[in-house]
Amino acid sequence: MNPLNGVLLVDKPVGMTSHDVVARARRILGTKGIGHAGTLDPLASGLLLLLIGEGTKVSDYLLNGDKTYELNCKLGVATDSMDITGEVLREQPVTSSLEEIKAAVAKLQGTLTLKVPLHSAVKVDGKKLYEYAHKGQTPEPNIIPDREMTFYDVQLIETTMASASPSGSTNVIVRMSCSKGSFIRAWANNLGEDLGCGGTVEGLRRVASNPFTVANA
Repeated sequence: MNPLNGVLLVDKPVGMTSHDVVARARRILGTKGIGHAGTLDPLASGLLLLLIGEGTKVSDYLLNGDKTYELNCKLGVATDSMDITGEVLREQPVTSSLEEIKAAVAKLQGTLTLKVPLHSAVKVDGKKLYEYAHKGQTPEPNIIPDREMTFYDVQLIETTMASASPSGSTNVIVRMSCSKGSFIRAWANNLGEDLGCGGTVEGLRRVASNPFTVANA
């Protein structure tokens, strides 16, 4: 029997880690030769590319490809992880109008210099940032690096203002594409900072990883 080779498109559900998906695929397909191209956090859902056998040879190509996401950003909250799973640093009412929110979203395109999330694999002093977080340590703010990140085709899909929301929160749904090394959490955090109220990722879905889309998963 010929070994399995290729790229398997998976629509990862919320709650599973990328490693969980790989482990399940290894059991189902009966092979250990499986990796993935681009981690998705447990909070996120959507397209995860599994590389099987000879498929691992295209890993660099797929990892370097641009990706497209649909972001649910909750305004009025800032957390240490820049997503809803983190410790809340501050909460305050959203006073921006819909037009001000639209303008702030439209401005956050192109190559931006943003602060890297604390809960990330970026290394500082030889240690990954998430290792500091897991040990309850926080590096000095001035040593958490900034990074150039590129976002494009940023589209505001939907806005739920606090006055119309049963939970009293303001959420924006934004679709965007980004280059390798760009953090959607950093984008959401920066949107909140620009609006003066804080912002954090409440939901995230990867809908494309060039050249594949989640519709084909």
